[in-house]
Amino acid sequence: MSGIQVAREREPYLVLLALQWYLNVDLVQIWTMVSQNRLYTMTTVLQRAFDIDERPLEVTPPEHRHDLATRRRLTGPGLRAFFNVAREWDLSNEEQQALLGWPARATFFKMKKSDVPAVSVDQLERISLVLGIYKALHILFPDEALANQWVKIHNRNPLFAGKRPIQYMTGSIDNLYQVRRLLDGRRG
Repeated sequence: MSGIQVAREREPYLVLLALQWYLNVDLVQIWTMVSQNRLYTMTTVLQRAFDIDERPLEVTPPEHRHDLATRRRLTGPGLRAFFNVAREWDLSNEEQQALLGWPARATFFKMKKSDVPAVSVDQLERISLVLGIYKALHILFPDEALANQWVKIHNRNPLFAGKRPIQYMTGSIDNLYQVRRLLDGRRG
């Protein structure tokens, strides 16, 4: 399996983005190495990026993503990263709820306090997509202010029909996928 195939798996991408957010590590070099097939597994990427010793890292296979223990393990870091991005983008509570798939209001505020044991697989997927969009914007736009404002600026791309990207993104998980694909395509 090539480095690119491994790097495209959703969960390792979420882990890398969460680590990037907390450690402020530049992942562009890592992705460059992956795209040139100089790194062959996500484990190798993480070990080289963070000087981790040779112990094998835990990577959750797709068939285990529905397990409660897996969701509990990913919930805390995922929610912290999501709410950090929401703060950077200056999103309203309603926009944040929409991006998370409209959890009940009480549940949403528990999520903000990291007071939920586990989010759903759908919510983890939505968080991963938002983190991917955030990262793509920061790669495309070196100006941090522009990268963070992009979701709130009216856009002429036919995908958005003159609306702000956040209005489109809050529509459905499919819309999040389309925005993610659009930005990844622009990155090349």
